[in-house]
Amino acid sequence: MYSDPNRNLKSIFFTPEQVSVVALAFDSVCKDLQIELSSTRAREIVAQQVIGKARANFPDADKIRAATLGALGLSAERFMNPLKFSSIFSDL
Repeated sequence: MYSDPNRNLKSIFFTPEQVSVVALAFDSVCKDLQIELSSTRAREIVAQQVIGKARANFPDADKIRAATLGALGLSAERFMNPLKFSSIFSDL
């Protein structure tokens, strides 16, 4: 079931170290999913999921990345394969 991680975004506070971890996780997921900079809606969806996972105290960027991909119905192992694939966000 999808929960809206955006519901309490105004009450989120991260330390500078946590911001670095969140940014790394976000960039990793966007790279994994081949999301272009111009894909605003897709990036927003990923950002909401990454922030939600960071708020849930996932300890590092790799765990946030894996949990975010899982929330999107994907497996982190899928992206260990160097073969290219079509982005799941190609329609956004």
